[in-house]
Amino acid sequence: MKVKKECREVRLSTGTLPYTLERKRVKNMILRIKLDGSVWVSVPKRVPIYEVERFLRQEEDYIQRKLEFCEREREKKRPPLQLVDGEQIYYLDRLMTLRIREWPLEAVWIEGDELCIQVSDRENLERKKELLQSWYRDEMQTIFSELIEQVYHRFRAYGVEYPVVKIRSMTSRWGSCTPQKKKITLNSYLIFQPLSSIEYVVVHEFAHFIHLDHSKEFWALVEEILPDYKERKRRLSLDRVQGI
Repeated sequence: MKVKKECREVRLSTGTLPYTLERKRVKNMILRIKLDGSVWVSVPKRVPIYEVERFLRQEEDYIQRKLEFCEREREKKRPPLQLVDGEQIYYLDRLMTLRIREWPLEAVWIEGDELCIQVSDRENLERKKELLQSWYRDEMQTIFSELIEQVYHRFRAYGVEYPVVKIRSMTSRWGSCTPQKKKITLNSYLIFQPLSSIEYVVVHEFAHFIHLDHSKEFWALVEEILPDYKERKRRLSLDRVQGI
């Protein structure tokens, strides 16, 4: 029997979880989480979607623990940045070349296709990390805040209140929305993604203030605001994520 695969999403208490649904010859629902963080659910042919989603909600604690474990394992295999002159690093969707300069006045800035770190001791890896992490955090605050402001104007007509915005690293999703708390959380790893894709994530989370699930109405609203949302979503990639 041919296995039918379908990419779906489910709303959990912590946000949206993408998963792949497989309908095959099995007696019970089977949950698998691969090392790359993808979630797979195998179910008997005639099990309705609401049963699948109820099953995933019941397993939410296990899923989160497993996803966090997978992220830790991926981090171990991801070669750590040495922050040396000539090394390459992502900023949004641009692959930048690091330039390390030694000078008492410490700073980080972009110069063309180069990301420059000026540090008092160029051999001090921890200090270079501190400077770069601080610079990335400032960039996140600026970029994400501007996008939130722009997107909010599109949703204000729907009666959506201005949300509380949090930024943190997440293992299984690019963003999450908690309507009851009027809160949107964005993944800090978005700073390595194309700006257009970050905007898609922001629109996606705002749309959940109006439609809690991923119904046809939800996707119609996202498409109304971003007609090319599928391409923006496709360009999101963990391959650009770098641990600093």
